[in-house]
Amino acid sequence: MSPGRDYSCRHFTSPDRLVKVLADRMNAIDYTNFKNSVADLRLRRLYGEFWRLHAEYQKRSGPSL
Repeated sequence: MSPGRDYSCRHFTSPDRLVKVLADRMNAIDYTNFKNSVADLRLRRLYGEFWRLHAEYQKRSGPSL
């Protein structure tokens, strides 16, 4: 635990292990709409709000690539 920090928990791992874990997670995706795949209503609302804010930011900032 990391009291007083920006995240309550931190995890340390090697770059190779992180790449494997992320690739395994991405390969396991089996939904067409991420927000709708989240069962927890509060968490789904949080993701929806993040999506809305991100879309708003993109409209104001334009493409970054």
